[in-house]
Amino acid sequence: MKKLCAFFLLLCVLSGCDQPAGPRIDSPPEGTLPDTLPLPEPVGLQGPVRTAVADWEAFTALEERIASLYNVQGPEEMKLKLEELTADFQALEESEFPELFNIPSVRSRERVVRTFLLKTQAALYYRRDYRPALRQFLEAYNAFRSQLNRVESSQLDPSLFDED
Repeated sequence: MKKLCAFFLLLCVLSGCDQPAGPRIDSPPEGTLPDTLPLPEPVGLQGPVRTAVADWEAFTALEERIASLYNVQGPEEMKLKLEELTADFQALEESEFPELFNIPSVRSRERVVRTFLLKTQAALYYRRDYRPALRQFLEAYNAFRSQLNRVESSQLDPSLFDED
């Protein structure tokens, strides 16, 4: 009886080992992701806005740093660039905004951009695909630049309100 039980146990173990493997799914090597999300191109600043922000050093430094994001080659380099961007956003927030742009609509857009920057950093920290968050960050930055253009174009001449 013991020999019969041992034989059936051995038969069950051997039959369980011979199951064919399911279809193999090839995945890309770790650390490389397919380029499925093209990054949005930056929105251009209109002439008067460009001259208004020319002396705003914090904004100029931020623009240069964001332009360098398009040339990043991997998560490690992206992490370093985002840390530098965080410092640049801190400097922008503490800097003196030009009088034309020191309004709540511009300040709130700046905070939204900073929020998406932190979301991108979190995606990198938790080793997730950071490209969707990076795309959202760049779209928020484009909205910030569009807001600067909109503020400049909506300025009315104060002489229109004179009652002379």
